[in-house]
Amino acid sequence: MSSANDYSWLYVPSKAILTHRSFPSNLSPRVVPEGKSSILREITCKDGDAVWKLRDEEIVRRVITDLEKLKIIDKTKAVYKGEKAEICIYVINDLNYHKNKKIVESYFKNEGIDLVGRFSEFKYLNRDMVCGALWIM
Repeated sequence: MSSANDYSWLYVPSKAILTHRSFPSNLSPRVVPEGKSSILREITCKDGDAVWKLRDEEIVRRVITDLEKLKIIDKTKAVYKGEKAEICIYVINDLNYHKNKKIVESYFKNEGIDLVGRFSEFKYLNRDMVCGALWIM
C-alpha cells in the first residue's frame, strides 16, 4: 500500500492553514485503489466565514497547497480532487435532542437501516472513544 504520510488524523491549529482531518487509507488499504492513498479533509468554519465565498476548485487548490506546505503531500501526485460542502455536519444539542434522536432512530429502523459507527450515535465522540477497533489489523 502506498501512503502519502503516516498520519491517521491531523488537526492544524493555524488560521493560515485552511484544512485539517484524516487519512482513511492509512487505516485500511481497502478504501483506495492499489498504490494510492487518500485524504479526507475538513474545514471548520461558521456560516458567513470567507471560505463560503470560495469556489469549489479554489478550495481544492488551497487545500492541496496547504498540505504541500506542511510537507504532508506532493501535489504533483494528486490524481483525484473533489469537493462537497456540508452545512451543520455535527448534531446540535438543544432541548429537543433526545426526542429528535428517537424520531431519527425510529425512522431508520422502520426503513430497515442499522445505524452503526461514530456518526450514528448523533453526538460527538472523541478519538479515544472510537479508535479501539481501528488498531486491530
